[in-house]
Amino acid sequence: MNCTNLDIDKLSIDTCPDELLLQEIRNGQWCGNCDNCLFVYIYLANYLSEEQLIEIFGADLLEQEAMKQALGRLAGLVLMPEPNRVRINRTHEIMQRIQNKMENKLLVKHYINECLRQINDDLFEDYFNMSLDV
Repeated sequence: MNCTNLDIDKLSIDTCPDELLLQEIRNGQWCGNCDNCLFVYIYLANYLSEEQLIEIFGADLLEQEAMKQALGRLAGLVLMPEPNRVRINRTHEIMQRIQNKMENKLLVKHYINECLRQINDDLFEDYFNMSLDV
């Protein structure tokens, strides 16, 4: 198994991955630089230790500055022509689950800041639109 042939939409985020899947992931080839790798990394962060994740992916992907764009695409924080809404919702759910456990990680901080920025932008837009209605 590797990052290009894993159907991440079939991962159940509500249950711990079974031992067979974990074994396949451990023995797989992971580039550590793509959206699929990051998604699987944050998915597994609910169940595995940081050491186990680094052993599988070769690095702490949540501390990689270069992965900010991948997180943005996964979480819908950047505009995309055809966003995958199911994956976006699942990414948000997973990030919410791990943010307390890994709040000091670079990408977790980035995710929280971007979500807050979008909320502020939306509130400002709503306020601006209300003032036009008066």
